[in-house]
Amino acid sequence: MIIDLILDKRYFKDNTPLTPAAVKYIVDECNIFGFDEIKKAVYSRNERAIKTALCEYIDNNNYNPEIKDFILHTTWF
Repeated sequence: MIIDLILDKRYFKDNTPLTPAAVKYIVDECNIFGFDEIKKAVYSRNERAIKTALCEYIDNNNYNPEIKDFILHTTWF
């Protein structure tokens, strides 16, 4: 799940851009679960768009909102 990728990145303090495998994983998850905004952001490779989409994902799935601070201060692309 996408939350696992976010939490792994947070746990390992990984502030490097996503690997191609991680990007493919996100797109595959988006296709399965219908996270269209995240998928659009990934395809655009726009840092602000992915941060916004991931924060919305956190809100929509009732995950701990503190994760959004990590998302906003992390490099994704």
